[in-house]
Amino acid sequence: MIEQLNAHLNEPQWFFPFFIALWLGIGALLSFMSGWRSLVAYFRESPTAAPATEERFRFVSVNMGLRLFPVHYNNCLFVSVSDTGLRLSIFLPFRFLCPPLLIPWTAIASIEGKDSFLLGRRSILRLRDTWPVITVRGKAALAIAAAHERASGKPGS
Repeated sequence: MIEQLNAHLNEPQWFFPFFIALWLGIGALLSFMSGWRSLVAYFRESPTAAPATEERFRFVSVNMGLRLFPVHYNNCLFVSVSDTGLRLSIFLPFRFLCPPLLIPWTAIASIEGKDSFLLGRRSILRLRDTWPVITVRGKAALAIAAAHERASGKPGS
């Protein structure tokens, strides 16, 4: 049985269907492991929402998920920071089961800023009533911390 399967997979017409199925399967697994799928229930962006004035960052690195096994979205997220909240979307080839999110500032319980010689600036976001912790790196981390501070009226850390 396995020999027959291997023989079929070695035929050229099966390469692309197998590759696409593998790509979508890994994308689905990552969306669940990172917590993106659980965030969709609360923060899925409405396609009819009016765009707010925002500061945009392209190809940002973000870690999401459990502390021991976070999913690393390295240089494949788009982050937008506005007065209403934080918008996250994944680069199209990796977007399977991960629609854009719009997280209002009121849903963020805390933002902890950290600086590291090797990793640079990081902002660690902890959300209210949901489990994934989101760590944003780079210039987007600074903008997120500043916008959250303005929106909440509290100085960040």
